[in-house]
Amino acid sequence: MSLLNKLQTILAIAKFMLNRYPPYRGAGIAIEKMDLANDYIRVKMPLTRKN
Repeated sequence: MSLLNKLQTILAIAKFMLNRYPPYRGAGIAIEKMDLANDYIRVKMPLTRKN
């Protein structure tokens, strides 16, 4: 497995784990895109009565 494939696998696992992190799930936050080469993480948080 090449280094790029390993990095993509690690990012997919990190995204999966962060999307299941209880404080994020409770607030409705979802990780949409992660790009660690450019230090970029895009998150989505819908506007609701609770926030």
